[in-house]
Amino acid sequence: MLAFQWDSPGSGGHDDLVLRLGDWSHRCDSYYFALDENIAGEGRTHVIAVMRALLDQWKAHASSLADGAAVFMPFDFSDQCTAWLRISREGTQVSIRAGWSDLEGYSFFPSDYSAVQPTDWRSIDGSPRLVMTIDDFVRAVDASALALS
Repeated sequence: MLAFQWDSPGSGGHDDLVLRLGDWSHRCDSYYFALDENIAGEGRTHVIAVMRALLDQWKAHASSLADGAAVFMPFDFSDQCTAWLRISREGTQVSIRAGWSDLEGYSFFPSDYSAVQPTDWRSIDGSPRLVMTIDDFVRAVDASALALS
């Protein structure tokens, strides 16, 4: 199971999102989503639009990933680092693992990370390797986007 969703909306943009990979979870802040200037708006509606833009990129990158290739997809933005999913394709399946980079969260917008890929990614202790089909990944991302309303 993969899910990226609100957990405590209204908590001031801190610890209000959760990424789940199977039984493992990681709490995130919506703060940097609110600061994204590529999408107009404010408040919760703005954050949801930015998160949906991020999730659309996840689907596009996973769907176009060549067999044997890998790509990084951000999910947690902080002042001094960012957290990323490393997605690698193996036939019709993708392998997913969460990790960190020293790339600062303010150095790019969540709604458009296509030109940014970390060079120092390292796995987060305890994060599992989740394997699923590309179609299941896309369905899980779609479900996460739908649950944001």
